[in-house]
Amino acid sequence: APMTFEMRLSNCADLQSILNCILDGGLELTDATLGNVKLVDQRKGYLTIAAQRGFHREFLDFFHRVNVDDSLSICGRALRERRAIISDVMLDEEFAPWRPVAERAGFRSLQSTPIISGSGALLGIVSTHFVIPHQPTETEMDALRSLANLAASAIVRMRVRHGEVEDWDARLISIVVIDDDESVRNAMENLISSLGYSVAAFGSAKAFLESDALRA
Repeated sequence: APMTFEMRLSNCADLQSILNCILDGGLELTDATLGNVKLVDQRKGYLTIAAQRGFHREFLDFFHRVNVDDSLSICGRALRERRAIISDVMLDEEFAPWRPVAERAGFRSLQSTPIISGSGALLGIVSTHFVIPHQPTETEMDALRSLANLAASAIVRMRVRHGEVEDWDARLISIVVIDDDESVRNAMENLISSLGYSVAAFGSAKAFLESDALRA
């Protein structure tokens, strides 16, 4: 399945079509009809629903803005554990505050998978919801993780293309994603040199990426 998603994502002309593609992929992989993709606003530190299928206004208003740092939320759980599965919202204690909304929205279970860039930055979360108590299989969750990785690359590439990347980290990752190994090495060495660091001092592009040089 991931290959077809890769082809689909490569045909996306803008960010919104990428998000729609991610969501459709997530719904297909988990055989769900309800779902949404939340995107991180890095400057303000919260997630907003950027694509959705099947939800009405109350749900969208209620969950329109979620604080990234809210460890009690489903998004917080997805970040901590690299995924979140709630097989029955009526039995899950952490979900208790949102049960009335879930009931009116018509879902009993859900999964959330974070979309994380190669540099470890949270870009968003893809969630799919089920009308009955349900636990996605490990195979489905693995496929979702693959989809999320492809999606992260597509989002970063799109942002680079439109000049929306604000941090060097994402810019470097995009070079790694787009180019073949030899050109990556050359680009990384040139970049490291241009920032005033000795290439040899880091030993490799990976070592440079993992250093504190970019965080100044």
